[in-house]
Amino acid sequence: MTALEIDQALSEIMKNKCEESKQKLACLPPNAKQERKALQIEMGMYGLLIRFGQLHDVKKGETPQEQREHVLYIREQMMLREKQMQNFPKFEAQYQQITDTEEKKRLIAAYHAEIQMRCQMVPNYLQQYQAAKSTNNAEETFEAGIKVAVVEEGFRLWEQWRIQHGVYPGLLG
Repeated sequence: MTALEIDQALSEIMKNKCEESKQKLACLPPNAKQERKALQIEMGMYGLLIRFGQLHDVKKGETPQEQREHVLYIREQMMLREKQMQNFPKFEAQYQQITDTEEKKRLIAAYHAEIQMRCQMVPNYLQQYQAAKSTNNAEETFEAGIKVAVVEEGFRLWEQWRIQHGVYPGLLG
């Protein structure tokens, strides 16, 4: 499996989850306000995993393949520049061990989105959740709790896919 195939498969997982949430939302009656809000937040979070995690909206290059290859390059540079790997020793050791450029691209495609989210977004969501809980703010606790739960579910689904396809599973634990 190539890096681009890995990238596409992981993006598709989140697109499918976003579509599932959209379909559930369409089936809810207008007066189910709390459920509708939860699904809207869920859709937004799955979309964030695609846009921010997978950098799916970056369009440098003429063909879709060139665009995604450029994104894989950007993703690797981001990880190196922001020193994100050091937060995940197993991943960093695997990355350092690989000498083949294409294989490194596969590893980056398999993990960058999750590492990016874990380093850049999850700490904020956890902080928001804890702050809302500590002030007994039910609405903020509800919203932040959904954000944390959806991101964790996304990570679980990506890891499940990596396990099923034998693509470097278990490097973030």
